[in-house]
Amino acid sequence: RATPCHTGNPTIMPPVFQDALNIVFISLSVSGQLNIHLAAIEHMLKLDPAEYPPLRLHLISFDPAEKRARALSNNASGDHSLTFHGLGELTLFSETSAHGTIDRHGPARLHHGEGLKPYRYLAELFGYNPDHYVRAYERIVSILSDIRPEVDAVAVDTTMPMAMDACDRAGVTWGVLCPNSGLELVKHTQ
Repeated sequence: RATPCHTGNPTIMPPVFQDALNIVFISLSVSGQLNIHLAAIEHMLKLDPAEYPPLRLHLISFDPAEKRARALSNNASGDHSLTFHGLGELTLFSETSAHGTIDRHGPARLHHGEGLKPYRYLAELFGYNPDHYVRAYERIVSILSDIRPEVDAVAVDTTMPMAMDACDRAGVTWGVLCPNSGLELVKHTQ
């Protein structure tokens, strides 16, 4: 954890931080979901290094997001940095059914029996097949375990349920950062 260490008179000298913070963002690579993560990253990369601990930001997404992440990384200030971790090609919605199409625009039913279906139902809602889901889940777990010395916090896009599972598996603290409410995603309206 980052802890400020003051050298000399704290009213004159800015704090000197011992440790960097590792903050991870996990998002689908489509602009509607990715933009809020990139905006948060851009803001954090511009924070005054004299007033904030070094930030080691990580973006985990599908390969189409890499170009935008690299552009932000080039503008990092001071001791802040951004590392992109790719999940491969985005295959969401790209497979076809026996009828030649996949319709993900109809309303989904999140209720099951007496309560809500589990969050993993989102995998079906967003079109992940089991192979894609497991492959992305395993890659995310691997990335989280490789970040040293530890992951301090993770912001997860609601459309990435395998990331939620991976964070739970890796034992890291995570929260949701998504431009849409769950209801909007289910009804496919905003």
